[in-house]
Amino acid sequence: MIGNLEAITENKSIFGSKAVMLAKLLKNGFLVPRGFALSKEIFSEIMDFNNFCYKEQDYLQKSNEISDFIAECKIPSRVEDIIDVHLDKILQENAHAKFAVRSSAICEDLDFSSMAGIFESYVGLDNVNEVKAAILKCYQSLFSDRALAYICENSIGLDNLKMGIIVQEFIDGTMSGVTFTADTIDMNENLMDINVVNGICSKFVVGETISSLYKIDKNNGCVLECNIPDSMKKIHDTEIGSLFNTFLKVEQVLKYYQDIEWTESNGKIYILQARPITTFKNKNFPVDNEKMGCSEYTWFLWEESPFRPLEEEVTILSRHYFNKGAAEAGHGYCDEFTVQNGYIYTRSKDLPAEDNLDTEKLRRILAEKLDSLYDNGEIAFQDIYLPEFLNLINQMKNYIGRKLSSHEACDFIEFALAYIKKTMEYHWIIVESGNYINVFKEYCRKEFGEIGLDDFCSLIYNISILTKERLYLSEMAKTINNNAELKKLFFSSYSTDLIYARLSDVTGGKELIRQLNMYAEDFAAVGIGSRCLDKVVLEKPQAVLPRIREFLFVDADSLSGTINETMKNKENVKERLLEKVDDSKKSKFLKMLSMAEKAFLINDNHNFYIDLSSSGYLRLAVDAASKILADEGVIGNTEDIYFLKLDEIKTVLLNNTDYKAKIQARKQLYNEQRRMLAPWFLGRDPGDFNYGHEEPGETSDRENNGEGVTLSGISGLRKKVTGKVHVGMPDYLEEDRILVLPHGHCGDLLEVLSRVKGIIFEEGSPFDHMGIIAREMGIPALYGVTGAFGLIRNDDEIELDGIHNKVTLISR
Repeated sequence: MIGNLEAITENKSIFGSKAVMLAKLLKNGFLVPRGFALSKEIFSEIMDFNNFCYKEQDYLQKSNEISDFIAECKIPSRVEDIIDVHLDKILQENAHAKFAVRSSAICEDLDFSSMAGIFESYVGLDNVNEVKAAILKCYQSLFSDRALAYICENSIGLDNLKMGIIVQEFIDGTMSGVTFTADTIDMNENLMDINVVNGICSKFVVGETISSLYKIDKNNGCVLECNIPDSMKKIHDTEIGSLFNTFLKVEQVLKYYQDIEWTESNGKIYILQARPITTFKNKNFPVDNEKMGCSEYTWFLWEESPFRPLEEEVTILSRHYFNKGAAEAGHGYCDEFTVQNGYIYTRSKDLPAEDNLDTEKLRRILAEKLDSLYDNGEIAFQDIYLPEFLNLINQMKNYIGRKLSSHEACDFIEFALAYIKKTMEYHWIIVESGNYINVFKEYCRKEFGEIGLDDFCSLIYNISILTKERLYLSEMAKTINNNAELKKLFFSSYSTDLIYARLSDVTGGKELIRQLNMYAEDFAAVGIGSRCLDKVVLEKPQAVLPRIREFLFVDADSLSGTINETMKNKENVKERLLEKVDDSKKSKFLKMLSMAEKAFLINDNHNFYIDLSSSGYLRLAVDAASKILADEGVIGNTEDIYFLKLDEIKTVLLNNTDYKAKIQARKQLYNEQRRMLAPWFLGRDPGDFNYGHEEPGETSDRENNGEGVTLSGISGLRKKVTGKVHVGMPDYLEEDRILVLPHGHCGDLLEVLSRVKGIIFEEGSPFDHMGIIAREMGIPALYGVTGAFGLIRNDDEIELDGIHNKVTLISR
C-alpha cells in the first residue's frame, strides 16, 4: 500500500508511528512537506520478490548477511511505477525539488521506547534513483547492530521488525531545530525547550552543530531563559512566539508531550517529525500516609522503576521472611517496606524499640544453638540447612526443561515458594554460623601462637560454588583469548544477544557454547538482574558474557594458579601444625579444621543459594505457568502473568478463571506508574538527621590535605600496589583504580575486575565474599581501615601496602 501522507490510515501497525503522526498533523492544518508513505506490506513485497528466505530466528545471527541481501534487492516494477507517479506529482509542483526518505518502523515510538536515531533517514536526494536506493538503505537499517541491540535490550519482539517509509519533498530550511514540549531535565510540563540551529535539522540531530536553547513558560509564552552561542544570532520575539504557538498546538492535537523536528523556510514552519516523549516523568506522586505509618520516619526508594503486581507480592513476601529470620536471630534491626504507586520504599526498623523484642536473649539462644552444633561437629549451613535447600532443589529440577500440566505448574510454584521462605528465613542464622572461623582462629592462637593471616586463610580455604563460577569464567575467557575470530567477535559489539547469536558461525564458537551450556546448567536459577523474578541464567545464558569480558583482561591462569598455590600452602601449613600437636589432640584439631573449612564456604555458598537464586526457581515456575496459560488463550501473552497475584495464578491454572479484564486494568495502571517521577525518599527529610559520618570521599576542614596521611588495617595478601582511588563501588571503570569500600557486601567485583588494583575496606574481613574473590585473583586488600571512607578522596594517589598493613597518601 502506497498513499499520499494526508490519505493514509491512522493505523500505526501498517505505516509506522512516524508516518501516522505526520498524516494526523496534515489533516489538522499543519505544514508538513508534501509526500507519500509506503506501508510495511511494501517491505514484505520487496523481500518476497527477491526471495527473502530468512526467518526471525536468523535475524541476530545473520544480520550482516541480511543487510547485504537487501542492498542487492530489486524493487518490483509495480512498486517502482507507483513511486514514480508520486515523485512526478512533487516534481510537477516544484521541478527543482529534492527529496527526503525517512524510516517509519513499526517498532518505533512505543510507549516507553522511542528508538530515536536508531533507523536511517536520507535527505537532499537529487533524483528518483537516489530515492529508491535510500528506501533500500532504510530497510537495511532494520538489521543494523544498533537496531537489533536496542530491540533485544528493550524486549521488543523481532516480529515487529517491519518498516514503513516516508518519501517527502526536502525542505532546505534556513533555520531548524528540535523542540521538547515538556522539559525532561526538571520534568516540568509547564516548560517548553526549543533548540534552534542555522540550516537544516539533520545537522543538529547528528550533532554536527551546536544550537541555541530557548526555555519558554507554556502558561504565557514568555522566554524564561535563552542560551545562544556566539555563532548564532538571537531570534526575534515574534519568531519565537510563532514557533511556540505551533508546537503547543502540535502537543494539543497529538494529546501528549512531543519531541518535534522542524524546519523554517520562507517564513513557514514545517513539521518534519513528531513523536511522544518517552522519558518524561510526572512529578504528581500521591502518597498514602496510612501505608507509611508515622511520617516521622524516612522511607527511601528501593528501585527506580515500579513493580508489577506479582513482582511486588514476591518481593514483599521475600523480605517478610528475611525480617522474620533477622528477628529470630536477635538482629538489632530489619527493613520495613511500603508500596506507593507501585514503587517500593524501605526504612531500617529498630526491632527492640518498636517490637519489644529482647534481642540480647535471642542472640544468647542462637549462640547456644550454634555452640551445641559445634560440639557435635556441625556447621548450621552445610549440615542442617543446605540439605533442606538441596532437597527442594532436587524436587524442583523435575519440573525444569519440560512441558508441565496445570497441576504440575502449581506444585512447582509451591516448591519454589517454600524455597524462598526457607532461604530468606535462615539467612541470618547461616551468616552467624560463619563466625566459627573466629572460634577456630582463637583455638589456633592458643595452641600454636600467631599463625599469620596469610597462612590461616590458606589453612581453611576451600573451593566454593562461586569459585567454581569464577573458574568457569576464566576458562571461557581463555577460550576467547586463544581464538582470534572469537576475540574479534567479542570486541565487535557490546550487545550480548548479538554476540551469542553469532557464536555458532565463528571458529571456536561451538566450544564456547558448550562451556556456556555447562555454566547455565550449574547456575540455572541465578538471577541476572537485581530484583525478584528477573530472568535467570537458564533463560538467558548470554547474560554472563559481560562477566567473561572482564576476565579477558586478566592473566588467564592467575585464578587457577592462585588456587593451586593456596591449596599447596594449605597442606604445608596443616602438616606443620600437625607436627606441633600431641597425638591426643590431633583428632580435635582435624575436626575443628573441617568445621572451619565448612564455615569458610558460607559467605560464597550462601550467596549462591540465597542472594543469587532464592527467587530464581519461582521465576522458572511462573514462566512454565505463563506458557500454559498463553497456549490456552487464558492470557494474551506470557508477560501478562506478572499482572496476577500468586493465588490468582493458581486459581486460573486450575479453574481457567477469566482475569483478562483485571490484567488489562492493572497493565494500564502500571503504565501510568511508569510515567511517575518517584521521589528518592518519603516522610521525614533525611537532611534533618545527623548520621555522625561524612559522605564517601568527602573530608572535613580539620583533615590533612597534604601528603603523608597513613591508615592501618589487616592485610589479606602480602602485596604492595600504588594507584589512584575510586571511592565506592563503581558500575564501570575506565582506568585502573584502588577501591575504597565500606564493607565486602556492596556490589559485584567481577563487573570491574580487570581495573581493580587493590581494595581498602573500612569494615569486613578476608572471609567475606568480596575478600575471597580479591585473594583468589591476587588483588591486595586491607580490612578494618578505620576512617578510610572519610579520609581518602576520589583520585587520591595512594600506596596500599599489604606487607606492612598500611595505606599511605602519596598525593592529592
